[in-house]
Amino acid sequence: MLWTLLYDTQYAMADFEDDQKLSLHSSVKFFQSYVHFFNASLMFGLVMILASLTTTVWGWMMVLVSVLLFFWQWYQLKDGHWKEKAMRVFLSHMYLGGMWVFWLYGQI
Repeated sequence: MLWTLLYDTQYAMADFEDDQKLSLHSSVKFFQSYVHFFNASLMFGLVMILASLTTTVWGWMMVLVSVLLFFWQWYQLKDGHWKEKAMRVFLSHMYLGGMWVFWLYGQI
């Protein structure tokens, strides 16, 4: 659920101007100036959950890669140029999802 909120919020950042014109409700409109704190909180929560589930070297490497990718995502969106950067950040979640699926499969 945290991951879904995170990537959906980042996708909504790309469409923020259109959402305002159409008066659609989104997490970006709800959190407004706190949207970066919301994103960082979701990222932190995900890292804590992953770290609590990991017991192998590969798992800790996955946590490290997740932290680096989350930092990159946060850094890309922090300056407010959402229209240009948010879609690229949103698409980077494919790498996270793929990495997490392989890790979870290895846990079984």
